[in-house]
Amino acid sequence: MPLKQLIIHATDIASRSLPDYLVSDPELAFHGEARNAFTWLRSIITDEPDWCMTNGCPACVVLHIFHSEPLIRIVSVACRVSNWMSHVGLMEPSMKLPNFNFWTQSLAKAVINDYFWGYNYWIETYDRSVYMDLSTRKLVYQCFEIRDAGYKIPHRPLGYDPGVTADGRPRIHIEDTPQPLFMPEENIEHEKWEELVLMAKKKRSRSHLLPRTGGQGFTPRKHSRNTAVVV
Repeated sequence: MPLKQLIIHATDIASRSLPDYLVSDPELAFHGEARNAFTWLRSIITDEPDWCMTNGCPACVVLHIFHSEPLIRIVSVACRVSNWMSHVGLMEPSMKLPNFNFWTQSLAKAVINDYFWGYNYWIETYDRSVYMDLSTRKLVYQCFEIRDAGYKIPHRPLGYDPGVTADGRPRIHIEDTPQPLFMPEENIEHEKWEELVLMAKKKRSRSHLLPRTGGQGFTPRKHSRNTAVVV
C-alpha cells in the first residue's frame, strides 16, 4: 500500500529533523492538515499491520474493509492518493501503479448495496476521504519541504517561493478540486458477494484478521448480505 510506504518515509524524515527529545512524537514535524493526515494514517496502519500487508486469505482481506468506517475510508484515500502520485510523477517507472478508479467504483457499489452501511454512509465516508486525500497531499508536500531544508523544520524566508524547491525544481501541485463523487450505475452482483463470503468462511486465516480489539475502537460486524448484525 503506497500509504504505508508514505508513512514510513514521513516518519524517517520526522525523526531526522526533530530534536532528540521530540523523536517519539514524529507528528510534530508537520503542521496543519498534514499533521492530521500523518496521525490518522499512522494509527490505522499501526492497528492493522496484517491487513495492510494483505496477509492471509484474500477474501478475508477484502471483507475486513467493511469492519469499520476508517477502513473503508483509507481504501478510498489510497486509491485517490495512488492516482495522484502517479499523475505528478512521484512513482518510479518500474513501480508505477494502475489507475485505481475501477477499485473506487467497486468500493462504492459494495458500500451502497451493503445493508449495514448503505448510500448515506458512502456519501459521508467519501466526503471524509476527499478531505484526507488533500491532507495527505499536503503531508507529501511538507516532506519535500523538510528534506529540501536539510532535514530541518523550515522557517520560510521573506523571498520564499512555495512553487519552487531549494534547488530550483518546480514543486508538485496539490490539486484543490476533488474528483467527482464515485457513484455506481448498477448493483453489485449478489452471487459474487456470496461467493466472497463463502471463501472467507472456509479459510481459517480469517481468525487473525477479523477480530478488532482496541485500536480505532470500532465494533466489528458480521458480514451478511441479508442481515446487518453488530457483534
